[in-house]
Amino acid sequence: MEATGPTLLRRALAVLRAKQYLVFYAIPVYALAVGASLLLSWLRARESAVDVLSRAAAPFYDAAARPGFFAVAIVVAYLALSTWFRAGYIRSIVGRFRLRPQSGTQFFSLLGVYVVTEAVAGLSAWALSASSSATVTTIVGIVRLVLVIVLMYADYAVVITGVDPVRAIFRSWACVRANVALSLLVAVAFSLVGSVASAVLFLLLEGGWLQAAPLLVIYVVVMGVVSFVVDVVLVVAYSHAVETGRLPRAR
Repeated sequence: MEATGPTLLRRALAVLRAKQYLVFYAIPVYALAVGASLLLSWLRARESAVDVLSRAAAPFYDAAARPGFFAVAIVVAYLALSTWFRAGYIRSIVGRFRLRPQSGTQFFSLLGVYVVTEAVAGLSAWALSASSSATVTTIVGIVRLVLVIVLMYADYAVVITGVDPVRAIFRSWACVRANVALSLLVAVAFSLVGSVASAVLFLLLEGGWLQAAPLLVIYVVVMGVVSFVVDVVLVVAYSHAVETGRLPRAR
């Protein structure tokens, strides 16, 4: 990692400068995820903004806790739209500007990765709801963080390398092992920034949804920008690992 660090940093900075306009792509994509999660969480119990925002985002768990056609339709629409635009977004980072997947195969492979990702979030939310133990909360948090790290390159593997969801997950783990320090640093940094942004949001939050809306917009913009930087860094790390042979080419 020491030898490739400067090269990765220079490449990431170059891509950030060249593709800085894509931040306006990243923010709406992030807003889609936040909006769908909040809507599903609110449908579960029709609670206040504070109560809804205090829960972790878990669309699968929220839809299962309050089953119904509307909840299922939201989950399906969210996954379909998120997959469609994330595919175009990742393609835009590595090439020309795109708004859609390269093919139906790419779409469904990426969809498979995001279903697994959401399943992890849903199972984590279920485990936390089933127990109020601080020990269980800590264990679930650690397990979820580990799984997030394992999956962190999977969607890039689908779009850049063109593999199926299963191989994408294995390649993601291989890329993590090839970039251990960078992967851990990015995962922890993103988690800390998200925690701080959420804490500030709660600190300033007063009243109902109307009063919360401006704060939510600011939160989405901030986290959308952060997610763009993270995506560029991880895409560059994945591409670099393939190019240098640290990550075997797909068979």
